[in-house]
Amino acid sequence: MLAKIEKAVLDHLKTNWKDVSEFDLGKSFSNLRSYPAVAVTIENIGFQKEVKGVSTPGYILEPTVSVYVVFKALQPEFRREGIYPMVELAAALLAGRTLGLDIEPLEPAGQISELFSQEIAQQGCVAFRINVKTAFELAIQDDSEMTALLETFNTYHYREWESDTQEIELPNDSNSTIVETEDTNENTESNS
Repeated sequence: MLAKIEKAVLDHLKTNWKDVSEFDLGKSFSNLRSYPAVAVTIENIGFQKEVKGVSTPGYILEPTVSVYVVFKALQPEFRREGIYPMVELAAALLAGRTLGLDIEPLEPAGQISELFSQEIAQQGCVAFRINVKTAFELAIQDDSEMTALLETFNTYHYREWESDTQEIELPNDSNSTIVETEDTNENTESNS
């Protein structure tokens, strides 16, 4: 459900906000290509017991979704006229929405904050973080649901990973092979 919430928030913003693009927050605002741009991530997950009755407690997860919005900077005198309405638009697109999911309506989680970093300043941009929270019941009804979760975990954990500097392969058995490449150097390490 957490991945569905992230995707639903991003899709909702991209569908309803003309010309907005997506960027990867993990690269510290360095890969922005067009504006306005958004990134969505879940940064906090609350985990609570919810008492429904004397003998039927349930458990809920309460994720806080952080939405980062980045705009090309305008001259200071146009800031209130240009950027602030776009921040309001981003917040309005999220507030009170369930996005077709079985979750509590999104609601504000703190203040909207302007972010300051060297990467943002160098690109002549301004960025804001909007936090919204929701909740959903953690309901694993039977062993088949647990099996599905474990299969998803195994598929995720044992797949091949690649980045600019390394490739890591984790086969799903007692042997593991790690192959690291960086520039023209190659190192291979095997455990049997």
